[in-house]
Amino acid sequence: MAIWSGHFPRRSYCASKCSQEPDCVSLLYNMANGSCDLFNVIYDSDDRGDVDYYWVLEDRGSRWVPESCLAVSNCSGITTDGEYWVYPIVTNRRRTKIYCHNLATEPSHFITLKYPNIFVRHDITNWIIQGQECQSAIRLPLKKAEFLKVKLQIKSMVVNGTDNTFTSLTGSKPIQYGYAHDCNGKHYTNPCIHFGTATIDTRGTGLIVDLTV
Repeated sequence: MAIWSGHFPRRSYCASKCSQEPDCVSLLYNMANGSCDLFNVIYDSDDRGDVDYYWVLEDRGSRWVPESCLAVSNCSGITTDGEYWVYPIVTNRRRTKIYCHNLATEPSHFITLKYPNIFVRHDITNWIIQGQECQSAIRLPLKKAEFLKVKLQIKSMVVNGTDNTFTSLTGSKPIQYGYAHDCNGKHYTNPCIHFGTATIDTRGTGLIVDLTV
């Protein structure tokens, strides 16, 4: 299936042009000025994710939605990495904004994090006396990982926290998503200062962390 797209200043033009194309779908419609953009396959959205609900149309009647990045690639021929709407089976086909990575080879799925997701490790290199809790120093810079995107297993929507493809690291040892460490003692037994922190923020992604995890 070849990619076809076009911008039209009026809705009537959209209808006329769409009737001339074998397959088309109005992906973007501007209610303010009545213009629209037509596409015959899924297309990546802008950076803000402002894309309306859509179907992919084939053979003038059959319609489908992709459940994974692999489906996006196989069914549309798109090989450009970027943000796409997919409809995972595990979410009962609710649309989810996914960053498709390596579309041309082995597609994988990431969620783009719009706010800082940072995990800090305050490890034993900060001990003043080995094994002595509440007696550690802070030797900067602390080991840190900031995740710009986090990998997902699309069939289960479970995070793969060990993937650091889109991670900014301070220190040589990777830090897993969702994990922090502090050598100054357990936070619930010692009234001492702690420097290891974990910040998880999924605002703007349309997803939340399961509270039972």
